[in-house]
Amino acid sequence: MKNHVKHFALAAGVGLCAAATVFAQGTLTLAQYDFNQGIPVANWAWQSITVPEAANLTTFGFEWNGSSGDLTATARVDVLTGEGLGGTLVATATGRVVPVSEGPFLGYSFFSADFGSLPLSAGQYTLYIHDPSAELALVCTDVDAYGGGKFVSDYSGDAGGDATFVTPVPVPEPSMLALIGFGAVGLLIARRWKSVCKRAV
Repeated sequence: MKNHVKHFALAAGVGLCAAATVFAQGTLTLAQYDFNQGIPVANWAWQSITVPEAANLTTFGFEWNGSSGDLTATARVDVLTGEGLGGTLVATATGRVVPVSEGPFLGYSFFSADFGSLPLSAGQYTLYIHDPSAELALVCTDVDAYGGGKFVSDYSGDAGGDATFVTPVPVPEPSMLALIGFGAVGLLIARRWKSVCKRAV
């Protein structure tokens, strides 16, 4: 009986690690951290990116400019093929301001769009923000800090720079929190079962 308890606990731990690994596989991870100015976005802006190999886009976040702008603002964020607005629409989501709750980005906020797990092939894409409910306040650089694309907006035009962006946005994923919770429940059940077995002996 004790061996069954050990095997159950081991299986729960291995299952948790395996599931976490599967969840993390194939996630598109890109970032451009340089910045030198905050810009208002009244109508539209876009950033092109290069996907080096097939991967899933989960969340894409443009850094929010401190306390500027309307923190309740929302806008549509489209994923288009190619660079610029002439490509094919791949997906669309509603972007909103998301504060980072932990880790090295604690205290930062991103204007974030959640695409679930959108499969993208290798190639160039454009993240297009449009129709905001209120003026957005983003951060960008006026130098080509990210070689895989560029940032263009209704405020700055094509200044030859890039937005400050990150994907995925560094906040705990609800599904990962649920997965961790499931593993914790499994280990708790294993411990309680072991206790029952000891009393039975």
